[in-house]
Amino acid sequence: MLHTRRPTADGRVAILVASAGVCANAGCPCRDVFIGGRSGFVEETADGDEPAMLVPGFNDDEDYERPMFRARLDVDTGSLLIDDEGSLDDPAREAFAWFRSELSPQILADMARWSEGERVDRDRVRELWRDTDWTEWKPGQHVSWELAYSGPWNDAYEIGEQWLSVYESYCVEPSCTCDIVQVFVERDTNDDQGLEIIGAFDVAASAPDKVRNLDADRGERDVVLEVWRLARERHDYAARFRERIEAMKPVSAWLYEHVVPKRGPKAVAAKVKAVGRNEPCSCGSGKKYKKCCAG
Repeated sequence: MLHTRRPTADGRVAILVASAGVCANAGCPCRDVFIGGRSGFVEETADGDEPAMLVPGFNDDEDYERPMFRARLDVDTGSLLIDDEGSLDDPAREAFAWFRSELSPQILADMARWSEGERVDRDRVRELWRDTDWTEWKPGQHVSWELAYSGPWNDAYEIGEQWLSVYESYCVEPSCTCDIVQVFVERDTNDDQGLEIIGAFDVAASAPDKVRNLDADRGERDVVLEVWRLARERHDYAARFRERIEAMKPVSAWLYEHVVPKRGPKAVAAKVKAVGRNEPCSCGSGKKYKKCCAG
């Protein structure tokens, strides 16, 4: 977003790099832009390559890439709030002050236009199903929204020190008239494992507040239900479910026209036996259902 440099009194060249992102919550009307930035000095190179930035106090690659300050900017008013300012070290404070000094009316106007475009793009729904790999899907299984479409993003919920997210899967059986939606709650493990499913349940599209068939470990049940409560506070899930059930109808038609026939007559007639998430998956992989075809 911002990449600027200026000479220093000791003859070196200082550089400021800042990036920006809009709120990830689908449909959120807020005008905040989230800023991450750092400053350092340019190391000039003799071979003409892009110069490296030297950031005091940052040595290994992981720390080098970490923003030195994080802030929230209202592009309408120019109000700039920094997260946890009391914990910043001197280089971070200097970088933040430099960034603030660069916020001219023209830059704010440019950022306002950019952020509006980013929010529109965030909330735009894109069709994915024609390009999705459907090798693991079998007739009778639900299909997650993320396999069929891209956007709006699933938003995150913070409980204690945990970050959790919600996603849904839908019935695509052409003859089925049910309105049952499967809901999954995932936790960010903050390690190489990425996200893990900690719970799942069913809801009727017309009554998303009534949880059915909750499947979660005893210690996770309250967390799963709290995430779902927060999600329903943030979104009108009855409306979302209605829209997405309709959006899944062309996916269903396409799957049974283009994917299922390629698997032969037995596959067309096959139905996946309903199994619990902790039971062996019906696909024969030997894994538990929740670790295999559940999503």
